[in-house]
Amino acid sequence: MTHDEAKKSMAAEAYILDDLEAAERNAFEEHFFDCTDCTADVLDAARIADGIRTGTNVVPFRHYSRWAAAAVAAAVAIGLAYNYMPQVATNWRHPSAPIGRAARVSTPEQVIQLEDTRAPQSRHPIRGDQSVALDFTIPPQDVPPTSFTCEVRDTAGVRVAVRTVSQRDANEAVRINLPPHALHSGEYNLVIRGGDREIPGYHFTVEVQ
Repeated sequence: MTHDEAKKSMAAEAYILDDLEAAERNAFEEHFFDCTDCTADVLDAARIADGIRTGTNVVPFRHYSRWAAAAVAAAVAIGLAYNYMPQVATNWRHPSAPIGRAARVSTPEQVIQLEDTRAPQSRHPIRGDQSVALDFTIPPQDVPPTSFTCEVRDTAGVRVAVRTVSQRDANEAVRINLPPHALHSGEYNLVIRGGDREIPGYHFTVEVQ
C-alpha cells in the first residue's frame, strides 16, 4: 500500500476500527511501520476512539463508516477548541445556542525503557488497548555506520516494528512508537544493525493486562 492509497482510503481510521480485510491490514502495517505520518495518524485515531464517551457509556465508534468516523473526530476537535478558547471567545457565545461539552480525549502513554543490552530479560506490564513507546540507546561504535536499522521482532522472528536511525540521531535516545494491540504477551527482541553488522540488542517480555 502506498502513502497516497493509505490517505485516500483513510486506512488509519479503518485500522483502528478493525474495518480492514486481512490483506489490507497487512499491507497497511507494512506501510505505516516505515511512515511517520501514517504512524501518527494511527496514534491520533486510537486516542480519539479511546476518548469518545458520553457519561459512562462508550459511543459505538466501531459501527461508524469511515467517513462518519472522520466526522466524529472533527466534531471532537471542534468541541475541544471551544472548550479551550480564551474567555473572551466564551463570552461571545449566544445564550440561545450553547455549545455542547466535548467528550474528554485521553492521551495515554506507556513507556518501555530498555536500559542495558547485557541485562537479563526485563518484564513490562502494559495495556493492550493503549499505544506504547519503546525507548533505548544504540551502543556506541568505534566506526559508526551512516545509519542503523532497529527492528522489534517476536520469538517467531516476525517483525513488529522497524525504524531507521541516522548516525547523528544515534547519539541520542531512540524511540519507537507502537500503536495499540501491536504487542501481545510474550518475549521480544530489539535487533539493531549497523550496515551489514548486527550490534548487541535488547530482550524484553511483555505482559498484556
